[in-house]
Amino acid sequence: MTVAACRAATAVPNEKTPTPSVMAQPPVTRPAPALKTITPSPAPHVRATPTIGFGTVRVDTGENFYYPDVITVTVGTTVQWNHVGVTAHDVTARDRSWGVALIPLGGYWEYTFRQPGVYDYYCLIHAPGMVGRVVVVK
Repeated sequence: MTVAACRAATAVPNEKTPTPSVMAQPPVTRPAPALKTITPSPAPHVRATPTIGFGTVRVDTGENFYYPDVITVTVGTTVQWNHVGVTAHDVTARDRSWGVALIPLGGYWEYTFRQPGVYDYYCLIHAPGMVGRVVVVK
């Protein structure tokens, strides 16, 4: 008798334990989060201002632009305007104290700044939109 009681409590290795059946349930759907609408603002006009230059600093002049359009240089620096475009351009100081009537295609014109100050210039041919500035510091 004792043997039978022990045998009933021992599991048989080949028997499978029944598992409860799981019914397939539909996937849980959640509403997508609302998208935030972002209205871009116009980018401000970016002026390229290199660090303080000395010696000879190059400014390219092309189709209605000077690049960089604002530069900062030290006293005694020569600024060289290089014609990289296909239409005619000039460089004229706002106060007309210096400048060149026309830079030849593929050529350049240069000017040495000997006094500190702010020197605005423009292209007579493409005024008022084609402007530049040289800031001269000690």
